[in-house]
Amino acid sequence: MGAVNKRCPSLDAFGHNCSLCLWGGCKNLVGDGLRPVLLALYYEFAVDHEGRADDARLPLDVGLELVGAFLACESRYEEDHPHTPGIAGPDYFSLHLGFIIKSCYTISVPMIQLDILAVGDLERDADGNILKADSTSVLIRTPDHTIVVDPSTKYMKPFLKTSFKQIGVFVKDVDTVVLTHTHRDHIENLDMFPKAKVYVHSGADVEIPGATVVDGDVFELCKGVRLVHTPGHCPEEISVFVDADRHYVVAGDTVPLEDNFTKNIAPKLNTDAELALQSIKKIRDYADVVIPGHGFPFMADQ
Repeated sequence: MGAVNKRCPSLDAFGHNCSLCLWGGCKNLVGDGLRPVLLALYYEFAVDHEGRADDARLPLDVGLELVGAFLACESRYEEDHPHTPGIAGPDYFSLHLGFIIKSCYTISVPMIQLDILAVGDLERDADGNILKADSTSVLIRTPDHTIVVDPSTKYMKPFLKTSFKQIGVFVKDVDTVVLTHTHRDHIENLDMFPKAKVYVHSGADVEIPGATVVDGDVFELCKGVRLVHTPGHCPEEISVFVDADRHYVVAGDTVPLEDNFTKNIAPKLNTDAELALQSIKKIRDYADVVIPGHGFPFMADQ
């Protein structure tokens, strides 16, 4: 199993020994359709800029993990498409590519990981009045901390619990909770994390008992994770800037919905619309990926 497979014609053509030394097995398991994806991953992480294989960047155990990721993707495909069993194609696999790159690469190189615990929603009536609001909740794992940003509403609690189980993190291991602001739809499940240190920015109307109140424009929570003051929706609003495999911003209601970002619209509920737009620009200048207060993550440059 550990021997380098020299029968791979694609990699042999480049004169490289494949760090993913189960290539023959991969071909049998995931099909020819995913060969370009394997190659892309190999050259992203195992080959230096001069075209030389660098096994230190993608060791065998990462290769094994990558094979497992392909198999998990295939299984997920079959679950989602019960009437069309078989190998998942590159188009479907690409939906999971970012996760797989991240999960494999972090085996050999410690880095920050983000997971969505629950995707929030924001419903309004024809006049724009809020009918229902549940915030998106995010888990950030660093080498030293397990962080939840915005624990969301009681309605979302079952989703959070399920996500923790699926990710493989115990709720009790969360040591830090960041509240982007103190509105009800972002904080109701705070009681899930009684031992966690809670951070909130100054300026809030609601007092969070025992919370650490930070001030200023930027507060470094830990290496790679910063709390950046982004007011406008409300005075205490902060966003969490994360340096991981790319630049992520957990924006809270600085960017309540994707449209606020893409159309450069201040949140409908705001204490200072002009300040809110300045805060959106601050996020735009940094982010590769934005996680809004309500809804799915999106790419900042689309």
